[in-house]
Amino acid sequence: MHTIRTDTEDDHEWLDRLDLLKRRLSRDTEVNLASQVGISPAMLGHVRAGRRPLPLNARIRLLDKLGIEITRDWLVRILPLEARRVFEEIDRRPSSERMKCLDLSRAYASADE
Repeated sequence: MHTIRTDTEDDHEWLDRLDLLKRRLSRDTEVNLASQVGISPAMLGHVRAGRRPLPLNARIRLLDKLGIEITRDWLVRILPLEARRVFEEIDRRPSSERMKCLDLSRAYASADE
């Protein structure tokens, strides 16, 4: 039994983009649309029904097919909601604090060598 997902705020935006691609490519079937973004028709059905998010690789392909330049902002926007929130929280920190974390991660990496 599948449950409807409630953890993403932007699923409708991705569905709108899928519909836009379908119209632009004159693709009259979901099978053709799924093929264009590199997912199975079954996965597309799950996405349409709200049971699954559009996979990251499909989001990237979709943006590419729509002719959208994939910038840092777009990469952040395609992340799942929870990952995006974590990234944005970290990104709001002062750069000096983020650099301390980077220095610490480098120290751990060199200790492993």
